[in-house]
Amino acid sequence: MEHEAVSKAVPQEAGRTPGEAKVYRPNTPEDAWKWMRTLGEGAKLSSGATLLRYQWESGAAEMPSYLISLDSVAAMKTIIVTDTELVIGAGVTLSELTLSSAVKAASPLLYTAARSVGAPSIRNMATIGGNVAWLIGDTIPALLASEASVVVWTESGRSLLLLEAWLKGRSQAPGGAVLIEKIIVPVSKQKSELLFYQKVGRRETFTPSVVTVAASGNLDEHGCLVNLRFAAGGGATEVTRLHEVERAAEGRRPEEAVTSVYHAMVDTFDPVSDAFAPASYRKKVAANLAASELLKLSRRKAEWSELA
Repeated sequence: MEHEAVSKAVPQEAGRTPGEAKVYRPNTPEDAWKWMRTLGEGAKLSSGATLLRYQWESGAAEMPSYLISLDSVAAMKTIIVTDTELVIGAGVTLSELTLSSAVKAASPLLYTAARSVGAPSIRNMATIGGNVAWLIGDTIPALLASEASVVVWTESGRSLLLLEAWLKGRSQAPGGAVLIEKIIVPVSKQKSELLFYQKVGRRETFTPSVVTVAASGNLDEHGCLVNLRFAAGGGATEVTRLHEVERAAEGRRPEEAVTSVYHAMVDTFDPVSDAFAPASYRKKVAANLAASELLKLSRRKAEWSELA
């Protein structure tokens, strides 16, 4: 176990005196969690540290007394693909996801989502674990639509949980130490006919999202939607799975589900207003994105029928 002192780069205008933080460099997730529990509230986990750096420099949060760097935890920096799952260490950067042909083939939604986050310089540092731990990260809709799971360390020990369940638990009981070790995305040999990830920002690239929507699903032998998963977030809105939207479309043909999905999205998606966009606008954008994708699928179905 290595540790060293680093300068606390706290802005003078934040009213805090610069000092030193001690950095611990564990080699395993178990050691990282041991130090997190030992050092207590004065410690923060750090990998890419893009969000932490922003919070420190803006004065939104004080730099802690201890930083537990995950950069030396090799087990959290791997990408493993099997016939049934894609296993991604929480320390894998978003750039590494975008450069992986295995990720692109196994999870097109996640691949697309990773490419949408920030500028290349941010993706080179930001990790998928940090993006998920943020609760409003732009990869989360894609992961929820893929029914991903997470391996996490908490006061209860090491657990494997559906990402949706873990997010709901963090939202209902925020705070408390947590270490995300890996993310597991199911891999299916069945192609999803409905598969999309859409992010709308205030400009085309390098911008925080106003709304982010992702979905996956299949068509049964009658051309009706089944196995649906919709998720949405954007801005400061914590990402959630949209079960009411799924129920509005399940068992219907895509063209028949457009209106019901639109209204379900407006009625049940609960975004947060900010200085850039009110909640009502975000609702309508999300609803239009979902409805548009269903119409696209309907047109593709018609083309398949013509070619058959």
